[in-house]
Amino acid sequence: MKNKLMQEDDILSLIKQLNKALREDCDKRLLEFGLTGVQGKILLHIYKWNLDEREVHQNDIEKHLTLSKSTVSGLISRLEKKNLIIKEASHPFVVLKPSKKGSEIVETIHNSRTDAIKKLFRNFNKKEIEIMSEYIKKMVNNMKEED
Repeated sequence: MKNKLMQEDDILSLIKQLNKALREDCDKRLLEFGLTGVQGKILLHIYKWNLDEREVHQNDIEKHLTLSKSTVSGLISRLEKKNLIIKEASHPFVVLKPSKKGSEIVETIHNSRTDAIKKLFRNFNKKEIEIMSEYIKKMVNNMKEED
C-alpha cells in the first residue's frame, strides 16, 4: 500500500513539474512580445472568435476567463495601447478585434507552440500517445466524479 501511494505521489509531482515547464515555456514566448499570460489568453480569445466570425465583447472575456469587469477593462486597455487589438463601436456594445500586429503575434506564438508540442512528444510513438491520452482522460474523469 505504501509503495502504491509513493508512486501516485511521484506521478502527481511529475504532472506538476510538466505543468510548470509548459507554463514557463508559454510565458517565455509571450514575454518576447511584452505580454503577460492573461494578456496572451485574451488576445488569443479575440483572435479565435474573430476567425469564427463571432463578435467579441468585454463581457465575453470576463465570463470566459472568470475575471472581473475592472480587471478585463485594464487588460483590454493595455492591449489596445500596444496596438494589438482594436475597439469598434457597435450598438449597444464595443466589439473587440485583433489588429494586424496582434494577429501576427498570435500566429507566431501558435507556430512556436507547435514546435514545443513536437519537442514534448518527440520520443513517443503514436500508440504511446494514444495510451497516455486515455490515461489522462481517465484521471480527469475520476476527478469529476462525485464520491
